[in-house]
Amino acid sequence: MSVITPSLEYLDDAYIKFVYEKKYSTEEFIQIHNDLVALQAECPNKAWLLVDTRKMGPLSKEKQEHVVNDSVPKMAKQAGRKMRIALLLGDDVFASFGAKAVAEKSNESSVSKYFSDEKRAIAWLKENSDENPAKTKTLEFVDETYIKFVYEKNYELKEFKEAHEALLKLQSECPTKDRLLVDTRKMGPMSEEKQEILVSHTIPKLAEQAGGRVRVARLMGEDVFSNFGANIVAQKTTDLSMSKDFSDENEAVDWLTEGIGVELEKTLTLEFSEDSYIRFAYQEKSTKEEFETLHKDLVKFQKTCPKKNRLMVNTSKMGVLSLDQQGFITNKIIPQMATHAGEKMRIALILGDDVFASFSAKNVVEKSDEVSATQCFSNEEDAAAWLKESV
Repeated sequence: MSVITPSLEYLDDAYIKFVYEKKYSTEEFIQIHNDLVALQAECPNKAWLLVDTRKMGPLSKEKQEHVVNDSVPKMAKQAGRKMRIALLLGDDVFASFGAKAVAEKSNESSVSKYFSDEKRAIAWLKENSDENPAKTKTLEFVDETYIKFVYEKNYELKEFKEAHEALLKLQSECPTKDRLLVDTRKMGPMSEEKQEILVSHTIPKLAEQAGGRVRVARLMGEDVFSNFGANIVAQKTTDLSMSKDFSDENEAVDWLTEGIGVELEKTLTLEFSEDSYIRFAYQEKSTKEEFETLHKDLVKFQKTCPKKNRLMVNTSKMGVLSLDQQGFITNKIIPQMATHAGEKMRIALILGDDVFASFSAKNVVEKSDEVSATQCFSNEEDAAAWLKESV
């Protein structure tokens, strides 16, 4: 008999959804799990399971043992492989604790992951590792959102280099390149030579391919020497990556994926104006770090715009650009934007009353004439009219 209830259904010809509607008695609990196993037997895709535990309540030892020793092993046997289980957790700490305890005890029969958002849980369930040759135990692109890189052991130097080259190759093929989860818990101490590979090659290349700073969530274990090496690398690459340490993978993923899928809002500094051009305005003179972050945000914003090669830059509040700042724009930002646009940038420069600021701005565009065509203006109306020509 095919069991289709609000608590139990087969969806999208892809996965089984199992919902705890309430805190069940032990008898009810066993019966609904038997119904789950019966439904699974009739489904073409038997290995994907979404379990909504948000109304489940705490699990007694007897209930936990039934799932661990009966339900999950039976389902894995019917599926002919490990179950892939997405667990939706709620605010009940004791319920979540019970669900996680079951998942950990069932790791021979299932692979489980925890979620607070159902859409992300479904996306993870629908991934098919068998169809993605780039995905391995140590390296995968997860949820169309972030890259996961796992140190399986303390690698020999050659293995270390090969693992990081594989990471760079996968990143180059991913649509989202700037989010990275690194599991260092089995990494072991990192020699100075390995640290140097990361500092001088891997992380700069990751940032280059991402078009800006990379957001790195690091899963850290208890090995003090391993953590020490990872921290040294992070400290030496703060201009290329933003790192944060975690002991829990779900917390790491939540931080890593903050803001993804949220539409970039119009600000005083950055907007896509009149469906025609990007408007970028300096609001004040900034520090070196603020300046670089601001321009990296510009490059990221450009990627989201339908028209990428028209740019208005209002420099009236910019202040004088140092030689380092000029070089940063000339050698990095404008070439990156031209690459994303697939053609020369068309840049309208709004100049203010500060003669020295205007001089430094003009100096930048003169040195960038191979990748941009620039014209200077005193007001935005004329600049916008020029930008919209032949759009």
